[in-house]
Amino acid sequence: MNVDAALGVRGDVLPRGALVLVTDTVETSAEFVVSHFLRRALAASDAARAAADAADGGGGGGEWKTCLVTSERCVAHHANAMRKWGRNLRADVKDGKLVVVDAHDSTPGWATTRARGGDGDGDGDAVIDESSPAKDVYEQIARALGLNDGAGDEDGGASSSSSSSSSAAASRVVVFDGVDAIAEAEESLERRRGRRGDRTRAPVTSRGRVHAMVRSLLAHDSGVAVVALAHADAAGGEAIESGGWLRRLTSDADVVARVEALPSGVASDVHGLITATHRTGRMLPPPGDGDGDAARAGEASARFRLTELGAELTRVIRSRAVAADATA
Repeated sequence: MNVDAALGVRGDVLPRGALVLVTDTVETSAEFVVSHFLRRALAASDAARAAADAADGGGGGGEWKTCLVTSERCVAHHANAMRKWGRNLRADVKDGKLVVVDAHDSTPGWATTRARGGDGDGDGDAVIDESSPAKDVYEQIARALGLNDGAGDEDGGASSSSSSSSSAAASRVVVFDGVDAIAEAEESLERRRGRRGDRTRAPVTSRGRVHAMVRSLLAHDSGVAVVALAHADAAGGEAIESGGWLRRLTSDADVVARVEALPSGVASDVHGLITATHRTGRMLPPPGDGDGDAARAGEASARFRLTELGAELTRVIRSRAVAADATA
């Protein structure tokens, strides 16, 4: 059984405007789920280019791209993980199928300070860069994918053109390996502004910025889908409260895939349970598909064991109850 079957999701391309939210805990990682959706997005690029080659003799399908946003792991880590899936990320980058936005290893603009006054050796008053972490990351993604300026709502609301064609395939997929780091950068910047008594502008909060970043991507006319990983137990109480960024993303998600430790497992970082809640039905397979029909009843769950070659899904559990926290 593969991850798609375990989650009860369609195995083809992601719909445009679709959001897959993956949550995990510190002790049980959901990296294998993120790797699965990254591989799926790259496979969709392969298929689109092959179809274009067959139709017109080559040169087509170049608009199909995947953007990997690394905020918790370096790209080398992802490259090693993807080798287990038979993907060569270096070749994918060279072929233009994959672009990488490094929001972790490179020095981000929001983390820099500059000296004003002093002797040039860092003395004097430190001035915090006024840019927003989420806005900076969004702009890097937009440049990397060549998204059209002005498509989508500045506040993260979906545009009418994107919603009218929501059944079409997403030709661009953005995969976040951890939105928590972006939220933490927002919160850190806000605290630093508070300490210096900056009241010259409206406060920037992670509640709105992270959510708006994702919503603005989904609203683009270019046809974007998003897969985002968040650490549920490390996000903090504010993130899951009403109006918090994680609560907002959960409400917007088409599918919420939760990875947690298996109480009966030998090791929490190896044995776990993955559960998918389908909130909109957009990611379900066509009627008649066994896994999709089961998922329509509520949740699709599976036990997993992580091995050197990836996740081994050993048992599927079905439940008709939809999790209360996913429907709130």
